[in-house]
Amino acid sequence: MRIVYPHVSVFPEAVAALDGWPVEQVDVSSDDQAYYRLLADLWHSGEDFCLVEQDIVIPTGALQHLADCPEEWCAGVYWMPWGSWGSWFGMVRFRGSLTVRHPDLPESIEHRHWSALDSATMNHLRALGYSEPHRHEFVKHLTKGRGGLGVTVFVNCSGCGSALPTEEVERSPQPRCQDCGLVNDAVVEPTTMTVPIL
Repeated sequence: MRIVYPHVSVFPEAVAALDGWPVEQVDVSSDDQAYYRLLADLWHSGEDFCLVEQDIVIPTGALQHLADCPEEWCAGVYWMPWGSWGSWFGMVRFRGSLTVRHPDLPESIEHRHWSALDSATMNHLRALGYSEPHRHEFVKHLTKGRGGLGVTVFVNCSGCGSALPTEEVERSPQPRCQDCGLVNDAVVEPTTMTVPIL
């Protein structure tokens, strides 16, 4: 299983948690679709691979559990900015058997921006009949939402009302909604929610 640490910034605590495994650190800071190109390359390799994103600290034994799990799509669990636990690309493993069966999945992703890559991939897998990844350990998400320790500011899409990712709102004056694809020229009134700190 290839372990890949895609990053724009390196988080020492996250890298330290990967100790004992051969890890490929891949800089995806060149443009907003560099992460997509990395995923497409890994997907087309036909190998089992695991992504551990730059701001995720995995618990001891997590990579071994992913390597041993017979499921084709596995992930860690962490707190999501819209107020629930979930499994996205923070720590995710795909078996080569899955990627070989659906070799064109990366090319079917229309919105290839890094902030929408996990939801786009997951939505395409759902459309192919997969439900959710097999969930493993809880992982620690180092990046906190805007508004201070433990507080995430939610900005909603002006089209469908879904919460826009904090990173997208902070990076772009016109954030794109992961759910409906709308480029938001103006966002509606943000709401605030206190979330637990892992």
